[in-house]
Amino acid sequence: MSAPQGPAPSPESGASGVTKALEQALRTLEREQEALTTELAAARMARAQAESLLSVLAEWSLFIDGAAHDRMRLLREAPRLLVPRLAEAATIEIASFGARPWAVAHVDAARAAALESGEARPRPEGGAGVLRMPLMYGDRALGWLTVWWERPQPVSPAVTMVLGLLSQQMAAVLAEAERQTRRIEAERAGTALTVAIAQELTNPLQALALSLEMVFNAHARGDTTEDWLEQRLAAMRRSTLRMQRGVEMLLAADAVREDRVRLSPERFDLAEVTRRVASAVTLEMEGAGAACVVVDGPAVEGRWDRTSVTLVLGILLRQASRAATGTQVDVRVHADRCARVTVADRGASSNGDGLGDGRGHGSHGSDGVDGPGVDANDPDDAMQVGLWVARELVAVMGGTLGASSAVPQGATLVIELPLP
Repeated sequence: MSAPQGPAPSPESGASGVTKALEQALRTLEREQEALTTELAAARMARAQAESLLSVLAEWSLFIDGAAHDRMRLLREAPRLLVPRLAEAATIEIASFGARPWAVAHVDAARAAALESGEARPRPEGGAGVLRMPLMYGDRALGWLTVWWERPQPVSPAVTMVLGLLSQQMAAVLAEAERQTRRIEAERAGTALTVAIAQELTNPLQALALSLEMVFNAHARGDTTEDWLEQRLAAMRRSTLRMQRGVEMLLAADAVREDRVRLSPERFDLAEVTRRVASAVTLEMEGAGAACVVVDGPAVEGRWDRTSVTLVLGILLRQASRAATGTQVDVRVHADRCARVTVADRGASSNGDGLGDGRGHGSHGSDGVDGPGVDANDPDDAMQVGLWVARELVAVMGGTLGASSAVPQGATLVIELPLP
């Protein structure tokens, strides 16, 4: 006898199960569609970003070919290639230019103007959506490329890679512009050396000869006093000191021009050498209305070429003293990541009579970088040659000489030398 059978399922319950299964399948399909839509949007975004990256690289390559004769213009335009395709803002800083950005681009024109003038500062490095890359050439940081987004956000690896590649190429462009500028400066300096010889040697030699003649004649007549003789001897000493430093500068200029600078590093206190140079400059320029030179700072020990450091300090302090006639030259020596000497004049001028305006010390070379701007018919160009020599000697020692600030009442130059 067979077992009894249960009640047969009704048609309504079977239809309900099928409906539930279909609804579940539909929800699964909807979730899969949403996931596919999200993936498609991400893929489109990635493709758009990749196209932007490729377009930046392609335009950069074309720009390099078209602006090979004007490398500094190329660098000045570089931030505009990055904004807004890769970031909302970008700046390029050049180590020798000073604190303000050298080239700026921003999605907001007013913000760009504020960044360029120094009224606004870029977003601090290290936060989300900020990328700062050094423009390294060898072991030297010639400048920095900084990009950022005003609202913090992660930086994609692709953007980081492209910006790293661009920063390497920018560093190479900047290094070549620097070499070209040095060649131009050397040529101009060679033209100005004749004028410098006349100013730095002939003039003090004539003054020395005249003083000697006066002393000789007065002694022959028996018409000398102790005070008068001391005054003549002091004048002759100043003329001798000026001739001595003129010879040193001209020999250094010739060595730099012919790439014959040889360094003999030794350990010494930079602050002590600075005070000695300041004392010698004060003595040399006594009676000429020169400024008072005030040196402040603790001992800063390091290994540098003493002759080169002394010559560089002398050039800058003499120039600052002439620019700040009757006022004061402030000199500060200190150290943090490097040894630093700051020379600030308080003169009424920051043109060729002063330390410069932060963009160099003279006219622009073919690459838009500042050269010595010398003119063989202008006797003041002897000092321009001196400033060029100072900049080159600091560079040979592995340091930099640049302007940190400039105001209508004077200018500031900063020497940075590597610490051991």
